[in-house]
Amino acid sequence: MRGKHIIFAVLIGALLFSNGPYAHARLHSNSSDSAFDEGGGTANTEGAVLTCSISIRELIIKGAEYFFKAHADIDILSEKVEISDIYGADFYTIWWTVNSALDNMNMARYYYQELQYKANHTPYNQVVIDKLLVFDYDSFQEQNSLLKDVFSEIKGYLAVGDVRGIYSRTSAYFDTLINTLQTIKGELYAGKVPSNVHMWDLNQSCAKAHMFGQYVARVFSEIN
Repeated sequence: MRGKHIIFAVLIGALLFSNGPYAHARLHSNSSDSAFDEGGGTANTEGAVLTCSISIRELIIKGAEYFFKAHADIDILSEKVEISDIYGADFYTIWWTVNSALDNMNMARYYYQELQYKANHTPYNQVVIDKLLVFDYDSFQEQNSLLKDVFSEIKGYLAVGDVRGIYSRTSAYFDTLINTLQTIKGELYAGKVPSNVHMWDLNQSCAKAHMFGQYVARVFSEIN
């Protein structure tokens, strides 16, 4: 029994230790907050208090939380559209799922708007930026078999130290997803099953947004 208590204590200790700010990159742009010096304060501009109460790290995580919730909705939507030719269109579930995806994407975009604002008013951590400038992106992409078109986009920002640009690009991905979901909602209003073209666009944008954030997290995991 004593041995079990010791093992349990060790596991709890490991979990607590792993919750350090940069212990894990996680899944979507995490640890990119290390590129900012929040201890240096934000610029003294009117309205800066809007985002000062929550850290860049937390804004990244909250944005990812709602993106992944929307991602799950989009997977359910894809399933329902896929099986509609066999079982008929379940318009109630499809309608509910599209609305849920939109709600979650709007929340993700909200947190990224807050993130962009705070990042724009927070100085860079030059030590981390210098690491990004000398990082071997091509070797990293090849060694980890990363999708070249997505990773090349990330390289275009990080190789010049433009971490703020990463957040702007992610927000643009979110805007694309919201616009496509709204188009699909319009089809549902007309009593139509979402078209293949719009579903293809939705899934492609969702996959690219997912990989974009994941690759950013992997780069920062590597340099931190």
